Amino acid sequence: MGPLSPSCSTQSLRFHLNGVVETVESKDANCSLNEWIRLHTRVKSCKLSCGEGGCGACAVAVQYEDPVTGKPALKSVNSCLTPAYAVSGCQVTTAEGLPKTKEGGVNPVIDRLVGFHATQCGFCTPGMAIACHTALAKAGAARAAGTGDGGGTSPNAIELRDALDGNLCRCTGYRPIVDACKSFTCDVDMEDLGLSTYKSLAEMQGTHAAPKCYTVHSAAAPAPAAVQPKAAPTEVIRIGDHQTLFVPHSLEQLSQAIQEQASSGNGVRMVAGNTGPGVYKDWPRHHPVLVCTTKVPELLRISHSSLNSAPALRVGSAVTLSNLLGKLTDTAGGTDSIEGMDAETQSRMREVWLGLAAHLKRVAGTHVRNSATVVGNLVLARLRGLPSDVATLMLAAGAHVELMDFQAAQGPPAVQTMPLLEFLGAGSDKPMSPPHPPVGATI
Repeated sequence: MGPLSPSCSTQSLRFHLNGVVETVESKDANCSLNEWIRLHTRVKSCKLSCGEGGCGACAVAVQYEDPVTGKPALKSVNSCLTPAYAVSGCQVTTAEGLPKTKEGGVNPVIDRLVGFHATQCGFCTPGMAIACHTALAKAGAARAAGTGDGGGTSPNAIELRDALDGNLCRCTGYRPIVDACKSFTCDVDMEDLGLSTYKSLAEMQGTHAAPKCYTVHSAAAPAPAAVQPKAAPTEVIRIGDHQTLFVPHSLEQLSQAIQEQASSGNGVRMVAGNTGPGVYKDWPRHHPVLVCTTKVPELLRISHSSLNSAPALRVGSAVTLSNLLGKLTDTAGGTDSIEGMDAETQSRMREVWLGLAAHLKRVAGTHVRNSATVVGNLVLARLRGLPSDVATLMLAAGAHVELMDFQAAQGPPAVQTMPLLEFLGAGSDKPMSPPHPPVGATI
């Protein structure tokens, strides 16, 4: 294969923080977003508590451009685990930057938290506000686009409750926090809510309506397929003097970057959600060559496929647990069509996928699931012995793992498929990257 495609080398990264452009020097690009924000800005609401992605005190909202659709997308993440380089070109919002109803006003979510006496020490409150607001904004965006349920802009009570599953509070017992969030739902009844400063539902809803979706800053609508521009060149970020990050924008660029670095004798570590350091404190953060897979569209897709003549889902290696959960839920609920499948098979498979989705909801919290990848979880189970519910679940479903094969000197890499049990059983004694980095899984 030829030399690495033209790349764009940079010495700094930029992103929006609460609407203000911030610049991250390349030497700081691999520190956590939480550390960078707290050291380099006056924003202090994203706290640092567990440092493992378990408490949600560090949660921030990130708006980014979906590499598959080209449209803006929104998610909440743990800033203690997210590297600063991961938000390059994104809009990051903390509790200080949540939109207000009017000039000089108060954000509706924060107002409800206050009104329902949902804070005591206040340490967890900014993360709770981010979690609730992100759920409201995503629900509003989905319904505005015609992909949500009903015609309103509010999610239901279960959706808002589930959005808080990555946030811990040691003071309030959760009831007033959940009540504050439930107060935004379409069918809320004041009788179901706890003590608050609001005298009536009309007063509460009249004072502060549900927040609107985030304003789009940089994510433009995708061009028609016939004139879709080529993938941007691979970004090369020099992190200090001894570390380089490659950010490819296509599968071809990914394979070229891996092959070129491997042929030069450089060890390559593929990175995506970066949730591993939350589990393993000896995580090798300073590996000399990092290759980020989160902007490779081919690795972010979930598609209907077949496995051993049975219907299956093909999951790219950069697909997050949240994205897989959403796809399984849509497929099981009938909102995602399955072509070429008879009614009996559809009914049977939807039951299986619904069971998979129900179990995935119990893995970690929303903020972690928004970053952690399915295949990354399997790799941790293989290399570090992670007691993985995801691996157990996929073993029961008869999943297979797809691996790139770079052994051929010329031409594109081939793809090998092996049963997940064999992949996990290989252990850490057989390397994967290179020559065999995982690129997907089939369930």
